[in-house]
Amino acid sequence: MLYILGNYRKNSRFIYFAVNLLRLCIPDFVYRIRRVWLLRHCQGEAAQRLKLRANYYCKLDPSCQFGPAAKPFRFNMLSDHSRNYRFDFLQYMRYWPRNYPVQYRFNDDSHLSEFPIFTKARAIEGDVRNLVVFNLDKVRHFDFVNDRTSYQSKKDQVMWRGPGYQPWRVAFLNRWFGHPRCDIGRTDKNSDGIHHRKPWLSVADQLKNKFVVSIEGGDVATNLKWIMSSNSLCFMTRPTKETWFMEGLLKADHHYVMLKNDYSDLIEKMDYYLAHEEEALAIIQNAHAWVAQFKNQRDEEIVSLLVLQKYFKMTGSIAK
Repeated sequence: MLYILGNYRKNSRFIYFAVNLLRLCIPDFVYRIRRVWLLRHCQGEAAQRLKLRANYYCKLDPSCQFGPAAKPFRFNMLSDHSRNYRFDFLQYMRYWPRNYPVQYRFNDDSHLSEFPIFTKARAIEGDVRNLVVFNLDKVRHFDFVNDRTSYQSKKDQVMWRGPGYQPWRVAFLNRWFGHPRCDIGRTDKNSDGIHHRKPWLSVADQLKNKFVVSIEGGDVATNLKWIMSSNSLCFMTRPTKETWFMEGLLKADHHYVMLKNDYSDLIEKMDYYLAHEEEALAIIQNAHAWVAQFKNQRDEEIVSLLVLQKYFKMTGSIAK
């Protein structure tokens, strides 16, 4: 579901919807046979690694109970506001019997739940046992790039573009908008912060800079994945929310450069990594290694099945 744009690889929504519509033509029994085959052959060290990931996403224990909203999943393509979520959930629900009840949340809400529920995002801290992370709306969020421009060839500048609705984004803009070493601006059209506004830039144009800032929005930062898959250095504060990308396991100054919560050290961090290029390149390589685990489609399929299997076991749909 990717296409090449110059040096950059992005998700194609046309291909995404075409593939999902074609999947609807395949009978359910084919997926269930494949599920049995995949899980039966998931053995050895690789299997342990994938099970660790599945257990990270699904932290349910045997004491959990279904909520009143739990019911068998039925796909409805007319739900425009959540169609991407429904396609992504259906993709793996078809590997299981249709009568298994589930509860799900198809939006950016990451609040705690009294009952086991599938969600795109959750808080990193707190009692999140009932929030089962699944890879939802991935055509938008799991957007990796194929960056062939070396770090050394990029501009010595900090880049950020995005909507500026959240207070923490406004604070960032107030501090650094207009700084001569930063190309920072908000792109939302209905903003009252006209003095913070700058033209929209493509991912390719943003990645002409050595340093790109990632700032959480409604839940996580959408740009984090493509920054970490590029040859630019990711600057961000410690994340507070996580998705299928397991942001809670990212290590500061190993996978990304950590900024203070008030962003006051932005220029200081830029100067440091300009003077210590080897450290910058090491962080970029660590980021690439982290991204690589999500590019193996068979592993992604197995982890998704293991998450669903644990959910169904813990909630009693299949024997523990």
